[in-house]
Amino acid sequence: MARAKSPSAIRDQIRILQKQLREAEEKEALRIGQIAMKAGVETLDLSENELEAAFAEMVHSFRSGRKNEQRPSDVAQNA
Repeated sequence: MARAKSPSAIRDQIRILQKQLREAEEKEALRIGQIAMKAGVETLDLSENELEAAFAEMVHSFRSGRKNEQRPSDVAQNA
């Protein structure tokens, strides 16, 4: 029967995985930022909240593909 890993070995694995996750998120953020810059997002005079709402709406439209559903920006305005 295989011996179970010690708590310290599991914590070490968690730290390694957390570091890998941070690095992957940073890489993805850089990729998305570069795409946004190519699209001209930096030329828009938008607050961070407006930009986040626009991105949320874009994500929603790609996920749903339906026009009858309430968009995230509509939900925020109705709250």
